[in-house]
Amino acid sequence: MSMNLTARTSCGPIELWQTPTWVTEACTTAGDGNVPCCDRQAALRSLNGYMCWVRVSLNGVLESDEEYETTKSLVAEHVKMVLERMKEDNLEVDMI
Repeated sequence: MSMNLTARTSCGPIELWQTPTWVTEACTTAGDGNVPCCDRQAALRSLNGYMCWVRVSLNGVLESDEEYETTKSLVAEHVKMVLERMKEDNLEVDMI
């Protein structure tokens, strides 16, 4: 079964990209394999890990310079949106 990272604030869900299970687990565990209480610091740490993974998605084989530039723009826009949403109240991150 695949586990995806989810995030929400008092303003509603944050639209995250579908993550591989290993990314979800890496972003939500406290280093000892246990999912930490979802306090704000843990949620911020999880989303920072998620954004590292999003940025690394540019390191793949892309068909052309145009595809690279398009993907680069999508990643930049997505990271900007997540960073803005991380400032909202009642930030929670979980896996489903």
